[in-house]
Amino acid sequence: MSENYRHHHNHHRRIEKTRLKTLASQKRKKIIANISFTALCVIASAIIIFVIWLYMPGA
Repeated sequence: MSENYRHHHNHHRRIEKTRLKTLASQKRKKIIANISFTALCVIASAIIIFVIWLYMPGA
């Protein structure tokens, strides 16, 4: 095989690895975003419930 063919083949393998890393990174970011959103919603709900509880008559 010629030197060019091996280089070309390795180049595609490197591109494939980079593409897989990019896809994994995007998936990881999406998961982190969903977890963060859920956590912030829970915290916001807890604060709202606490404020309502504070202002309830007889509290």
